[in-house]
Amino acid sequence: YFLFLQYGMIASRAFQPDPLMVALMAWGLWAVVRWLVLAPNDERRKRLGRAALAGGVIGLAIYIKTVAGIMLGAAMIGLVIGRLMDMLANPTPPQTTSTNEPTNPRKPLTHYISLLLSDLELWLLGLLALLPTVLYYLYGLFISGFLRQQLNLRFFPEMWRDPAFYIRWVEMATDIAGFTLLIASVVGVFLWRTRALRGMGVGLWGGYVVYSLTFPYHTITHDYYQLPLILIVAFGLIPLGGILLEVLVRQDNRRVVMGVLIGAVTFAVLFRVWDTRVILARRDDRDAGTRWGRFVEIIPPDLKVVAITQTYGYPLAYFGWVDADIWLGTSDADVRELAGMTEEKIAQIRAAQLADKDLFLVTNFNEFDRQPELKEYLTANFGVFDEGEGYLIFDLRVPLDK
Repeated sequence: YFLFLQYGMIASRAFQPDPLMVALMAWGLWAVVRWLVLAPNDERRKRLGRAALAGGVIGLAIYIKTVAGIMLGAAMIGLVIGRLMDMLANPTPPQTTSTNEPTNPRKPLTHYISLLLSDLELWLLGLLALLPTVLYYLYGLFISGFLRQQLNLRFFPEMWRDPAFYIRWVEMATDIAGFTLLIASVVGVFLWRTRALRGMGVGLWGGYVVYSLTFPYHTITHDYYQLPLILIVAFGLIPLGGILLEVLVRQDNRRVVMGVLIGAVTFAVLFRVWDTRVILARRDDRDAGTRWGRFVEIIPPDLKVVAITQTYGYPLAYFGWVDADIWLGTSDADVRELAGMTEEKIAQIRAAQLADKDLFLVTNFNEFDRQPELKEYLTANFGVFDEGEGYLIFDLRVPLDK
């Protein structure tokens, strides 16, 4: 399914945590199904090992990006509830003695709940899933403190009251996953043959809704926040694909039919892969190391820099060894205004960014043009430290003589 989606292929090449998070989510769900559904009667040691594998992979996915825990946690809750419903629907048949008294009467709901709560494998999985992220946040919040601002400017519940939010949400989701396949996936979730898998599918969709409502602004403005949706849609398409294959293999000329199907799928995938390659080939970033690495020589390491630059300054830091303070852009200001911050406070933040800096680097000229007041201020008051193809550096240490 990922290979049918152009966005899925393009996003998978991005140097961001989200593609890795989604890949680990997929492996984690596979490991959970392998542990709990496919081999429920294996010996205890094997089941403990599979539970540990599932917990470890899920824990790694959540560690890579914590938001994965919302969807994976909901999927696990749905799976456990579905498993419980399977137990209630298919209890051990009562056996009777010679006096026709049952030796194992039907157990109440509390019995099965206690079985789940006392399951060592379930506790092992949960511990391994949570432990890496819990340790990371304990360190980041209470020891080093670098995570204390992590959730700022993320949660905007006032957007829930705006109908435009839901329209843009649906538009973003359908642009990424495709409207027809998205609806088919919702239906397909209920075609899984076990309640446990149906519960997992419902949990994934429920987790996606909670995730999107938790980060409403990013849901409709950052397309990569929809990457987990591709995995969730794919999960719902699996039983539909199984039904289609069952129909095809029952055909009299099934070899011909399967050959045509395999050929059609192969052609569609290759066509989409080539189309995506053409798009990616139009942008040649092979000179990124040279383009950003030149700042090692241009900017002295002892000078403090504020910058309007691309991708949060990561290429500048990685190739150019310049740890710049990233200037508050127009979109960043919009988020802060949405959170209730006044224009005066935003102006104070920007003034503080300039206060102790030596140089102002500009490589993102589109953003620079969107701030004409800043552009006019820098041009009128400071000289040029250096200028070249794709960059402009103002010297903030010596104002121009009026």
